[in-house]
Amino acid sequence: MPAASKHSIEPERGAEPRWQWSVSLATVVGVWGWIFFPVLVGDRAVGYRDAVTFYWPVQEWVVGQIHAGESPLWLPHDMAGIPLAGEGSSGLFYPFKVWLLVPWGGFLWRYNIFLAGHVLLAALGAVWAARKMGGSVFASSLAGLTYGFAGPVLFQVTNQIFLTGAAWLPLAILATWQAVFDPEKKTGVRDAIRAALWFSLAVSLMVLGGDIQLGFVTMLLAGATSWGMGWLEWRQRSASRRDSSGLHPGVDPNVLHGSRQRVRLLFPLFAGGLVCGMSAIQLLPAWSFSRYSERTTWNRPRTAMEAASHVWQNGLAETGSALGSVIGPPAAGTHHEHIYQFSQAPWTLVEWCVPGISGTLWPRNTRWMDQLPGADRIWNLSLYQGVAGFVLAALFLFRRRGATEKWLLLMTFFFVAAAWGWYGPGWLIHEILSATGYRNSLPGVGAPLGGVYWLLVTFVPGMVSFRYPAKLMVFASLGIALLAGRSLDELSRPICCRRPAILFLGVAVCSGLLAISGLPGSAVEMISARETSWLDDQYFGPPNRELAVSQIVAGLKGTALACGICGLVLWIR
Repeated sequence: MPAASKHSIEPERGAEPRWQWSVSLATVVGVWGWIFFPVLVGDRAVGYRDAVTFYWPVQEWVVGQIHAGESPLWLPHDMAGIPLAGEGSSGLFYPFKVWLLVPWGGFLWRYNIFLAGHVLLAALGAVWAARKMGGSVFASSLAGLTYGFAGPVLFQVTNQIFLTGAAWLPLAILATWQAVFDPEKKTGVRDAIRAALWFSLAVSLMVLGGDIQLGFVTMLLAGATSWGMGWLEWRQRSASRRDSSGLHPGVDPNVLHGSRQRVRLLFPLFAGGLVCGMSAIQLLPAWSFSRYSERTTWNRPRTAMEAASHVWQNGLAETGSALGSVIGPPAAGTHHEHIYQFSQAPWTLVEWCVPGISGTLWPRNTRWMDQLPGADRIWNLSLYQGVAGFVLAALFLFRRRGATEKWLLLMTFFFVAAAWGWYGPGWLIHEILSATGYRNSLPGVGAPLGGVYWLLVTFVPGMVSFRYPAKLMVFASLGIALLAGRSLDELSRPICCRRPAILFLGVAVCSGLLAISGLPGSAVEMISARETSWLDDQYFGPPNRELAVSQIVAGLKGTALACGICGLVLWIR
């Protein structure tokens, strides 16, 4: 590997013994086996939400139809019957579902293997991506552990199509990085074609697996990355011609090559065409059937394009009403409102570091955060990704960064903000006005107005057909995992150890103080007060207040202990 330039930070690694790979992969597989042992050897199944009401029964019905020699293209048991091929979330043509057809074991066991196998695929995919991006064996394994078993990935065993998307996301992100950032490839045309093929394969499998939304957003990310870097490169080329001092800091001279620029411009177009071709068997029926969906019909404009169409058809006098519909509150009961359901509340980000801080739903309901004012229905039962991985990733906020680290940080922040969905600047303004006594002020301003997801829905064609912003947290989880691996490699330099030691010890002290005091004041009152009115969960009953408090305190103590040990080790080193 060529020596890293001052403009790029790439971990240096030499020949690593095979025993390191054996230990690392055994750790990843061992954690996976420990988590899924009950469903791999027993007769238990994961059942929650759509896993019970749609995916499981539909897949079992499809398998039965195929074994009976019948066509599974028409599903008569949903409403008055639907074309199953047109229902994009059915994943009817996903090639790996052939596993469900094998004659070994019962359907329940094969279904469990299918779900658990995709979690392992997500973890190993992150290991492979981190390794190809320059990480050491142990750092790559850390990336795999912190991604594959993060809450936004692991919990999707209850929603198989999104688990399928999460399993193939690391390959798509790696292919994007190879086409745009990889410093080992100076010319890159042939290598970029290879990267486009891998990218198209990964996104096509997302689409065929039923997660059309994740495939669509991954394509947007690849396009924005390629063209954004191409624009920055053009600016730096122009600046270098005017400034004899050379390149602007932060630009990798290895990528300033004419063919490289053409690759950046053509990569998204070439890959997008391949995706459409490889997944046409699913895209075409889904597109045809979507014409009958409520997602494609509207009475009030929801996007800038629909507003322009409304004004074009009804005259300039309708400009005000069209703009008011786009920036105002979504109409209740419509798809416009459903777009923002299952938004990730900003205060739940604390779950990244502290296990159990928000409570759980089973085996006992202790989910106290659902009772906070403004809380939305949860999509990810937990965001927990491990305090060590989170702190290691956060270190890149305080240290020198190369182009890859900047891209991963930007991806993480962007998709965290996008996952907030409903909790946009409009929501914040309403909350501030309500707290100061101006309730019901600015009725023409919608809560999502100005947020990242609102911008995507309003200005990106096709985005209005999707919903549930919290799905996008999987991108942030992958970004944190890859950053954590790269940060771990940086700690091989002793000078890099002091700053993370301080950060770890700071988190340990704060967590310990919170654990000693119980909880922050308002939360203690909300959970412990006898007069508090708790809403019953329709599936899991009323929350257990005492168990919620003890669970949070236990999570804080565990975080304090883990961070204290890590901080002391780094400090002594």
